Amino acid sequence: MKMDIASTLSRRGLAFGFVSTLAFQAVPAFAGAKRHAGKPAAEEFLGSIYQRYLGKSSAAGSGIMLADARSVRSYFTPGLALLILEDRAAATEQGESPALKSDPFIGRPEWDIQIFRSM
Repeated sequence: MKMDIASTLSRRGLAFGFVSTLAFQAVPAFAGAKRHAGKPAAEEFLGSIYQRYLGKSSAAGSGIMLADARSVRSYFTPGLALLILEDRAAATEQGESPALKSDPFIGRPEWDIQIFRSM
């Protein structure tokens, strides 16, 4: 059975292909304008965290205190927050140190950060 290629390409199909090509070229332009209008929410969130770590860990008010369940839940996903809280409770009950001994944002208990660069 022989297919006629000309009959499979309709005007509607060609118009749809042309419009799709134009639309795909326009989407990145709109996305770029929206992205550059302000800082993305994730960048602002991370900046708000790491600005608190400038200086030394021994300075008053440096870092983020994750002393209670509410503060842990405000920074981590529900699953990760639950793991952190359960680990703390089990370690306290057994008189041991929790698995996460250092600051979760820096990865060590002490720091001395002199410069912070945003991306």
